[in-house]
Amino acid sequence: MNTTANTTAPFGAITVHRIVSVFDEIRVRFATQIAARRTAAELRALSPRQLEDIGVLPMDIELFESGRF
Repeated sequence: MNTTANTTAPFGAITVHRIVSVFDEIRVRFATQIAARRTAAELRALSPRQLEDIGVLPMDIELFESGRF
């Protein structure tokens, strides 16, 4: 007996997947922004000498915070 697998998605599954994907992307972006702000805050707490030791200029901190670094 030959059988074939049903390869179609259940009704609405694609829509639900897209909605979940959008919310997951929002969650990831939000978490990334929080991490960038924390990193910038920790860098601001360092002295210029400490920043130099890790190869970061004081003006680079804004880049960390904006996520462009």
